[in-house]
Amino acid sequence: MGVFAAVPDIYVCGTGSVTLAYTGTYVLTTGDKVVWQKVDAGGVPVSGSAAVTNTYSGTSGSADLTVAGGTDMTTAGEHFWVAHVISADPAACTGDVSTAIDIYMLPTFSVAVTPAATSYCVAGTTNTTKTVVSSLATPASGLPTGVVFDYDWIGTTAGAGAVDGTDPKKFNMTSTTPASYTVTSNVKYNVSGTGKILKSAGGTACTQAQSTTITVAPKPGTPTITVS
Repeated sequence: MGVFAAVPDIYVCGTGSVTLAYTGTYVLTTGDKVVWQKVDAGGVPVSGSAAVTNTYSGTSGSADLTVAGGTDMTTAGEHFWVAHVISADPAACTGDVSTAIDIYMLPTFSVAVTPAATSYCVAGTTNTTKTVVSSLATPASGLPTGVVFDYDWIGTTAGAGAVDGTDPKKFNMTSTTPASYTVTSNVKYNVSGTGKILKSAGGTACTQAQSTTITVAPKPGTPTITVS
């Protein structure tokens, strides 16, 4: 029987790390060893991933294993670990192998920020339509059910405009003050729909930001004609 889980136990992005800890009815004693092994969906040890043996010192967490994106998990998708206990000498009894823990490594993603126009006039008879800036995140591979992107526009020049009321991926320019405005889109992962948590470096949910500049141009003054 395989160890594949229908829903991952936890999600990771970027270089986020997860600490795997022993729990069970058997209480670890000083000198016990917890053996951790990365396995595939069928429970077979992953080639090139040696078992890690951590000896319990009597201190909580001393037999834990921390795994991280970019080192222990280098590809998007599910990654599995199992563990078993070897009791302290002299008996050195070996316990049964645990059910696998399922960690899902989310793919990298890119963000594109696209303005409908890079400039507009505050008034006049031409080019007065205030532009809309759109943001779109594209993952390197498909996302699991329940994993989505969150968009915000924090960092945009104050007074530039407002987030669209129906589509958070759009920012509507409303300024009528001539100036150059920086419009910044921040995109991050959101796994709340899965009922699980996401681990990422610094707790940022792997936020990526992209910006564009919009120029609001003044209306030229009415000319005065002179003759000579």
